[in-house]
Formats: sequence, structure tokens, C-alpha cells
Amino acid sequence: MNDDGQKPKTWMKILGFFVIGAAIVLIIVAAVDFFTAIADFGIGGRGPRLFWMFFIAFPMLVAGSLLIKLGSARKNIDGAGGNIVHTGSLSEPPNAAPKKCPYCGRLNPSDALACAGCGANLDK
Repeated sequence: MNDDGQKPKTWMKILGFFVIGAAIVLIIVAAVDFFTAIADFGIGGRGPRLFWMFFIAFPMLVAGSLLIKLGSARKNIDGAGGNIVHTGSLSEPPNAAPKKCPYCGRLNPSDALACAGCGANLDK
């Protein structure tokens, strides 16, 4: 099996977990600052000063989740052109011959219903 696409996927997952961890730390710091400022506000205290961290942390959560999702995908990323290459499916037998599109000539997985290149129906 070709592991060329596995290394970037592993790094995407690791980076995703670090980004989510950093976002959680920012949320905790901002929440503690917010609630202590609210508790002290009536006694002549100050307002929250680190509330801006919430606006940084929530997009970081989304970005980290996306990195983990992309790193866990069942498709590999081709390093040459950035194309997504199908690595197989559970329903596809290991010896199944790919289907060739009669219109554009692209090779598609044996269980494909439509051509990935031109969208033509392969179920003829």
C-alpha cells in the first residue's frame, strides 16, 4: 500500500489537536477573566479585558476540527497537484478493475456510478 498520503494526514491530525488545545486554553482564560470581572464589577472593579480571546478561540476550534476531519478522511491528497486520489472503499473488491469513462477516458473506481472527471453516467 502506498503511504505517500499518510504523512501529511498524520500531521494534519496532530496540528488539529494542538489548535483545538490552544483554543480551549484561550476560552478558559477568557471565561475566567470575564466572570471575575463581572463579579468585581459592582464593587468598582474593571470590565473584562481578555474577552477578545473568545473571538480568536472559536474560529480556532473550527480550524482544528477541520484539520482533524481532513486528516481522518478516507482519501489521500496527491502531493504533485493537490488532487484527491481515491484509495478504495469497503464495498470494492481488492481485484476489481476500474471503470473507464466512455466519454473522457478517465479511470474511475469499479463501484463508481458517475465519472469523476466529466460526470457522465457509468452505469450503462
